[in-house]
Amino acid sequence: KMAERSPVAPPYTDEQLETEEVTKKLLVTFLQENASNQFLKERKLSGKGPAVISKITKNAAIQAYKDLFETKQFRTEEDDQVETEKASVAHTTEPVTSGKEEKIEEAKPKETPKYRKMTTKKGDKLNLAKKGDFVSVRYTGKLADGTIFDSNLDKKKHKEALKFRLGDGKVIRGWEEAMLDMALNEQATIVIQPEWAYGKKEIKDGSKVIIPANSELTFTVELVAISSR
Repeated sequence: KMAERSPVAPPYTDEQLETEEVTKKLLVTFLQENASNQFLKERKLSGKGPAVISKITKNAAIQAYKDLFETKQFRTEEDDQVETEKASVAHTTEPVTSGKEEKIEEAKPKETPKYRKMTTKKGDKLNLAKKGDFVSVRYTGKLADGTIFDSNLDKKKHKEALKFRLGDGKVIRGWEEAMLDMALNEQATIVIQPEWAYGKKEIKDGSKVIIPANSELTFTVELVAISSR
Protein backbone atom coordinates (compact mmCIF):
# COMPACT_ATOMS: atom_id res chain seq x y z
CA LYS A 1 0.00 0.00 0.00
CA MET A 2 1.31 3.44 -0.90
CA ALA A 3 1.95 6.06 1.76
CA GLU A 4 -0.56 8.71 2.77
CA ARG A 5 0.17 12.33 2.02
CA SER A 6 1.35 14.61 4.79
CA PRO A 7 -1.29 14.99 7.55
CA VAL A 8 -3.98 17.54 6.71
CA ALA A 9 -4.80 20.21 9.27
CA PRO A 10 -8.44 21.23 9.67
CA PRO A 11 -8.84 24.54 7.78
CA TYR A 12 -12.07 25.47 9.60
CA THR A 13 -13.05 25.54 13.27
CA ASP A 14 -16.43 24.28 14.51
CA GLU A 15 -17.56 27.89 14.87
CA GLN A 16 -16.51 28.77 11.32
CA LEU A 17 -18.40 25.77 9.92
CA GLU A 18 -21.68 27.29 11.10
CA THR A 19 -21.08 30.62 9.35
CA GLU A 20 -22.15 31.57 5.82
CA GLU A 21 -18.50 32.12 4.88
CA VAL A 22 -17.91 28.36 4.81
CA THR A 23 -20.17 27.21 1.99
CA LYS A 24 -21.13 23.74 0.73
CA LYS A 25 -18.89 24.38 -2.26
CA LEU A 26 -15.85 25.01 -0.06
CA LEU A 27 -16.51 21.89 2.02
CA VAL A 28 -17.12 19.59 -0.96
CA THR A 29 -14.02 20.91 -2.76
CA PHE A 30 -11.92 20.33 0.35
CA LEU A 31 -13.26 16.81 0.83
CA GLN A 32 -12.74 15.81 -2.79
CA GLU A 33 -9.17 17.07 -2.69
CA ASN A 34 -8.24 15.48 0.66
CA ALA A 35 -10.45 12.44 1.37
CA SER A 36 -9.79 8.91 0.13
CA ASN A 37 -11.80 7.52 -2.78
CA GLN A 38 -13.43 5.00 -0.42
CA PHE A 39 -14.47 7.77 2.00
CA LEU A 40 -15.98 9.81 -0.84
CA LYS A 41 -17.77 6.80 -2.30
CA GLU A 42 -19.33 5.79 1.04
CA ARG A 43 -20.72 9.29 1.54
CA LYS A 44 -21.80 9.81 -2.09
CA LEU A 45 -19.31 12.61 -2.54
CA SER A 46 -17.67 11.20 -5.68
CA GLY A 47 -18.30 12.77 -9.07
CA LYS A 48 -18.29 16.22 -10.53
CA GLY A 49 -18.34 19.00 -7.96
CA PRO A 50 -21.48 20.88 -9.11
CA ALA A 51 -23.56 17.69 -9.18
CA VAL A 52 -22.43 16.68 -5.68
CA ILE A 53 -22.97 20.20 -4.29
CA SER A 54 -26.53 20.33 -5.65
CA LYS A 55 -27.50 17.08 -3.88
CA ILE A 56 -25.85 17.50 -0.46
CA THR A 57 -27.05 19.65 2.43
CA LYS A 58 -24.77 21.97 4.37
CA ASN A 59 -25.25 19.88 7.53
CA ALA A 60 -24.29 16.68 5.66
CA ALA A 61 -21.19 18.37 4.27
CA ILE A 62 -20.19 19.55 7.77
CA GLN A 63 -20.66 16.03 9.17
CA ALA A 64 -18.53 14.53 6.38
CA TYR A 65 -15.84 17.12 7.10
CA LYS A 66 -15.81 16.15 10.80
CA ASP A 67 -15.87 12.43 9.95
CA LEU A 68 -12.78 12.84 7.77
CA PHE A 69 -10.69 14.08 10.70
CA GLU A 70 -12.12 11.47 13.07
CA THR A 71 -11.50 8.52 10.73
CA LYS A 72 -8.33 9.98 9.18
CA GLN A 73 -9.27 8.46 5.82
CA PHE A 74 -7.14 10.95 3.96
CA ARG A 75 -6.27 10.75 0.29
CA THR A 76 -3.23 8.64 -0.59
CA GLU A 77 -0.91 8.48 -3.60
CA GLU A 78 -2.78 5.32 -4.56
CA ASP A 79 -6.04 7.29 -4.75
CA ASP A 80 -4.34 9.85 -7.01
CA GLN A 81 -3.03 7.09 -9.26
CA VAL A 82 -6.52 5.56 -9.64
CA GLU A 83 -7.95 8.93 -10.65
CA THR A 84 -5.13 9.46 -13.16
CA GLU A 85 -5.79 6.05 -14.73
CA LYS A 86 -9.54 6.79 -14.98
CA ALA A 87 -8.84 10.07 -16.72
CA SER A 88 -6.44 8.35 -19.12
CA VAL A 89 -9.01 5.67 -20.06
CA ALA A 90 -11.69 8.30 -20.62
CA HIS A 91 -9.36 10.24 -22.90
CA THR A 92 -8.37 7.22 -25.00
CA THR A 93 -11.98 6.16 -25.53
CA GLU A 94 -13.04 9.53 -26.93
CA PRO A 95 -13.72 9.48 -30.70
CA VAL A 96 -10.83 10.90 -32.70
CA THR A 97 -11.69 13.03 -35.70
CA SER A 98 -9.57 14.97 -38.14
CA GLY A 99 -10.24 18.51 -39.20
CA LYS A 100 -11.14 17.27 -42.68
CA GLU A 101 -13.97 15.05 -41.49
CA GLU A 102 -17.50 16.36 -41.44
CA LYS A 103 -19.28 16.64 -38.12
CA ILE A 104 -21.39 13.57 -37.38
CA GLU A 105 -24.40 15.69 -36.53
CA GLU A 106 -24.90 19.39 -36.96
CA ALA A 107 -27.59 21.36 -35.23
CA LYS A 108 -30.36 22.20 -37.63
CA PRO A 109 -30.99 25.93 -37.97
CA LYS A 110 -34.26 27.01 -36.46
CA GLU A 111 -36.89 27.37 -39.18
CA THR A 112 -38.35 30.84 -39.62
CA PRO A 113 -42.13 30.76 -39.06
CA LYS A 114 -44.09 31.31 -42.26
CA TYR A 115 -47.03 33.01 -40.57
CA ARG A 116 -47.94 36.02 -38.46
CA LYS A 117 -50.53 35.99 -35.69
CA MET A 118 -52.15 39.13 -34.30
CA THR A 119 -54.36 38.65 -31.24
CA THR A 120 -57.52 40.75 -31.48
CA LYS A 121 -59.17 39.51 -28.28
CA LYS A 122 -57.37 37.89 -25.37
CA GLY A 123 -58.54 34.56 -24.02
CA ASP A 124 -58.07 32.43 -20.91
CA LYS A 125 -54.28 32.29 -20.46
CA LEU A 126 -54.69 29.44 -17.95
CA ASN A 127 -56.17 27.25 -20.69
CA LEU A 128 -53.79 27.03 -23.65
CA ALA A 129 -53.94 24.68 -26.64
CA LYS A 130 -51.06 22.24 -26.91
CA LYS A 131 -49.99 19.43 -29.19
CA GLY A 132 -52.37 16.47 -28.88
CA ASP A 133 -55.37 18.59 -27.87
CA PHE A 134 -58.58 18.67 -29.89
CA VAL A 135 -59.47 22.27 -30.74
CA SER A 136 -62.74 23.69 -32.08
CA VAL A 137 -62.46 26.81 -34.21
CA ARG A 138 -64.75 29.35 -35.80
CA TYR A 139 -63.05 31.05 -38.75
CA THR A 140 -63.16 33.00 -42.01
CA GLY A 141 -60.52 32.54 -44.68
CA LYS A 142 -59.62 35.27 -47.18
CA LEU A 143 -57.27 35.71 -50.12
CA ALA A 144 -54.85 38.65 -50.26
CA ASP A 145 -57.41 40.68 -52.25
CA GLY A 146 -60.06 40.18 -49.53
CA THR A 147 -62.04 37.47 -51.33
CA ILE A 148 -63.60 35.08 -48.80
CA PHE A 149 -62.98 31.47 -49.84
CA ASP A 150 -64.28 29.71 -46.72
CA SER A 151 -66.09 30.44 -43.44
CA ASN A 152 -68.04 28.64 -40.73
CA LEU A 153 -69.26 31.71 -38.84
CA ASP A 154 -72.84 31.18 -40.00
CA LYS A 155 -74.06 28.89 -37.21
CA LYS A 156 -77.26 28.07 -39.13
CA LYS A 157 -75.19 26.49 -41.90
CA HIS A 158 -72.41 25.27 -39.63
CA LYS A 159 -73.81 24.20 -36.28
CA GLU A 160 -70.50 22.71 -35.21
CA ALA A 161 -67.18 24.54 -35.21
CA LEU A 162 -64.28 22.97 -37.12
CA LYS A 163 -62.69 20.40 -34.79
CA PHE A 164 -59.26 18.83 -35.29
CA ARG A 165 -56.37 17.48 -33.26
CA LEU A 166 -53.21 19.57 -33.06
CA GLY A 167 -50.23 17.66 -34.39
CA ASP A 168 -52.13 15.31 -36.72
CA GLY A 169 -51.51 17.37 -39.85
CA LYS A 170 -55.21 17.53 -40.76
CA VAL A 171 -55.03 21.27 -41.49
CA ILE A 172 -52.38 23.43 -43.16
CA ARG A 173 -49.18 23.89 -41.20
CA GLY A 174 -49.63 27.62 -40.65
CA TRP A 175 -52.92 26.95 -38.87
CA GLU A 176 -51.48 24.25 -36.62
CA GLU A 177 -48.44 26.27 -35.65
CA ALA A 178 -50.50 29.39 -34.93
CA MET A 179 -53.02 27.47 -32.81
CA LEU A 180 -50.34 26.07 -30.48
CA ASP A 181 -50.37 28.02 -27.20
CA MET A 182 -53.48 29.91 -28.29
CA ALA A 183 -55.81 30.59 -25.36
CA LEU A 184 -59.39 29.40 -25.02
CA ASN A 185 -61.81 32.05 -26.41
CA GLU A 186 -58.91 33.98 -27.93
CA GLN A 187 -59.61 35.70 -31.25
CA ALA A 188 -56.83 36.37 -33.73
CA THR A 189 -55.91 37.19 -37.30
CA ILE A 190 -53.44 34.78 -38.87
CA VAL A 191 -51.60 35.63 -42.10
CA ILE A 192 -50.03 32.50 -43.61
CA GLN A 193 -47.40 32.53 -46.35
CA PRO A 194 -47.83 30.06 -49.26
CA GLU A 195 -45.10 27.72 -47.97
CA TRP A 196 -47.16 26.94 -44.85
CA ALA A 197 -50.51 27.13 -46.66
CA TYR A 198 -51.15 25.23 -49.91
CA GLY A 199 -47.91 26.17 -51.69
CA LYS A 200 -47.99 25.60 -55.45
CA LYS A 201 -51.24 23.61 -55.23
CA GLU A 202 -54.50 25.06 -56.55
CA ILE A 203 -57.62 24.43 -54.46
CA LYS A 204 -60.76 23.96 -56.52
CA ASP A 205 -64.48 23.71 -55.88
CA GLY A 206 -65.49 21.57 -58.83
CA SER A 207 -63.87 23.28 -61.81
CA LYS A 208 -63.62 26.67 -60.09
CA VAL A 209 -60.29 27.67 -58.54
CA ILE A 210 -61.04 29.14 -55.11
CA ILE A 211 -57.42 29.34 -53.87
CA PRO A 212 -54.83 30.01 -56.60
CA ALA A 213 -51.34 28.52 -56.36
CA ASN A 214 -48.80 30.39 -54.20
CA SER A 215 -51.50 32.29 -52.32
CA GLU A 216 -50.99 34.09 -49.04
CA LEU A 217 -54.01 33.40 -46.86
CA THR A 218 -55.55 35.40 -44.03
CA PHE A 219 -57.76 33.78 -41.40
CA THR A 220 -59.75 35.41 -38.63
CA VAL A 221 -60.19 32.73 -35.98
CA GLU A 222 -61.73 32.16 -32.56
CA LEU A 223 -60.72 29.19 -30.41
CA VAL A 224 -64.07 28.16 -28.93
CA ALA A 225 -63.15 24.85 -27.27
CA ILE A 226 -60.18 22.73 -26.16
CA SER A 227 -60.61 19.08 -25.21
CA SER A 228 -58.64 15.87 -24.83
CA ARG A 229 -60.91 13.93 -27.21
